Amino acid sequence: MMKIVFHMLEIANEIRIMSNAQIRRLGEGEQEFAERIEATEKYLTEKVANNIDKLLIEQTPRLDVKTSKELFGLLGGGVIMNGEYVPVEHSKVFEAIMAQND
Repeated sequence: MMKIVFHMLEIANEIRIMSNAQIRRLGEGEQEFAERIEATEKYLTEKVANNIDKLLIEQTPRLDVKTSKELFGLLGGGVIMNGEYVPVEHSKVFEAIMAQND
């Protein structure tokens, strides 16, 4: 399970690397470029977080305590607490993506 989560973060990191290629649209200013990159990163983070949640909702009841703690530490969620699934935090997913080496 952790392999799947890390694989999804690796894919997100590859997309992040490609987005850092600084490809600009014709006539695009600094402000517009920065806003487009920010919107892309937000979309990417939400997509990765939602996909991780979909995977973990099914798997969480079968995860051992150690794996659950690792997931919670990395993603701020992805575990069941008091009988309820706690979704991953988008900010934690973004941090995990950004923390990977280029």
